[in-house]
Amino acid sequence: MDFINLSVENVFRYDMRRFLVNTVKVLVVFSTRALLWVYSLILNVSSFNAAWKKPQTLPKIKFEFYNRSAEELRDLLISRQITSRQIVEAYINRVKEVDVILNSVVENRFEGALKDAEEVDNLIAKTDDVKMLFGVQPLLGIPFTVKENLAVKGMKHSSSRTRVPTKKAESDAGAVERLRRFGGIPLLVSNAPELCLNMETVSKKNGRTLNPYDTTRTTGGSSGGEAALLGAGASVIGLGSDIAGSIRFPSMFCGVFGHKPTPGYVSVEGHIPYSKDPMFDYYFTVGPMAKRAADLKLLFKLLVPEEKQHNLRLEEKVNVSNLKVYYMFGEGGGTYTQRPPNDRVQKALQTAVEYLESNFHCKCQLVRLPYLVDSITYNGALFTMNGFENVYQRSEDPDDWNFLSMLYMIIKKLTFTTDANFGAMLWAPMKYFTKLTVNLSNPDIFTQITESRKQFSEMLGDNAVFLYPTFPVEALLHNDIPNYFFDMSYASVFNVLGVPATQVPIKVPGSLPVGIQVVAAPDQDRLCFAVASALEETCGGWVPPVEVLHFPH
Repeated sequence: MDFINLSVENVFRYDMRRFLVNTVKVLVVFSTRALLWVYSLILNVSSFNAAWKKPQTLPKIKFEFYNRSAEELRDLLISRQITSRQIVEAYINRVKEVDVILNSVVENRFEGALKDAEEVDNLIAKTDDVKMLFGVQPLLGIPFTVKENLAVKGMKHSSSRTRVPTKKAESDAGAVERLRRFGGIPLLVSNAPELCLNMETVSKKNGRTLNPYDTTRTTGGSSGGEAALLGAGASVIGLGSDIAGSIRFPSMFCGVFGHKPTPGYVSVEGHIPYSKDPMFDYYFTVGPMAKRAADLKLLFKLLVPEEKQHNLRLEEKVNVSNLKVYYMFGEGGGTYTQRPPNDRVQKALQTAVEYLESNFHCKCQLVRLPYLVDSITYNGALFTMNGFENVYQRSEDPDDWNFLSMLYMIIKKLTFTTDANFGAMLWAPMKYFTKLTVNLSNPDIFTQITESRKQFSEMLGDNAVFLYPTFPVEALLHNDIPNYFFDMSYASVFNVLGVPATQVPIKVPGSLPVGIQVVAAPDQDRLCFAVASALEETCGGWVPPVEVLHFPH
């Protein structure tokens, strides 16, 4: 009898704990939504006459190879049909045309890039076996752009921080160094919000970056400068970083491809912010962005050290017809955190499924995965990291802050007496909320995540992918992003699970780009690339935001 009473008591305690956790979640979510709505309203009122509220049209694209992939440009260089200087010059001119409108560039190295291109052309001119030359340096003479958070030697490297003055990078970040080693020519560093902590690319230091498809709308964040340049046809390939969708959101909003790799393969050295927390390298990744799907695989292979490439099997040919395809349209009914995808986003996902079924005869299955339904709990794991630079710290120690210093900064933000970025301000409150819910939860959040990652990986194996919306709506109007804060879970859940995910633009009627994520099990990045290329051939791909001048052949 005592045993029965004890069991009933334990069940009652567990149910009460679960009730408390859910109650706290609901209260926090709805109170946060209310505060974010008020903040968004204040932002819109305060910027009523802002210049970016007047739509501007980008200049027409005026060079013939605007849609060539890096691989195709490489072939033109090998056959001596084009020079590196011609490529670099064309992209410099395009950047100059669009950046006066988009504000996507923090600092350029145009003169240095032209000198690099001339050196490449001289090398090609005096080399007999050019194919062998490009076999060693596959990116030789190809320009690339870099998110300013990644160090490019001699260029600004501050992550738009308001707490410290802007400095110049003394050396290249690990990822940048690898692309240079393989012949790539860095062209510029692009805009990002403070400490990457915003879903919109805007900061006091570097201003607001505008969407090339509609300048009254956001590029997303935090790799918004890169996405805007690519979407505008002003970059061949780019480097971004992703901790909660920071590559994938902007890539969707600007109509291009972006890949969040399996963690641990691409160097994160030389990135601001950085953390010594052991989970940082797991949640955070540096990854490729491009107008063409093929360039994602090319860049990823060059970014991964040779000794780590074995498990990725990047050289294996993937037969898309043999792949199983699972898909979901979001958390579904009953959730209080995530908006359902709108009609165009649903259409994009449905279109991708139909094309994979009809063109490649893939077996596609609609699923409902319970561990993707309670995304707010999983996303909380991102805020458990320590040693992450923030706007609240009182010294060089990132963990030197407390509740009072947090409250002080929030009051300053609400009274417009600090330049700290809105997204960066959410870091500390979310840490407190996460700590509260994690302490109440049983089993704890990390046990759930580990089990969910295992289940997800076992479901996909090495011959299946999972399709999921990148974001529930198209690019938002500027300053509306706070109202969609919790919808970052569409992408951030895959950071928490530690799996690769590729944003793929899908063509559906309408003027703004939409896209979906192609997700695979850990180490199966090649499946993401294969499906992205298959969708590009049939129903997806980059569509220029403006008219392209026709050239005689």
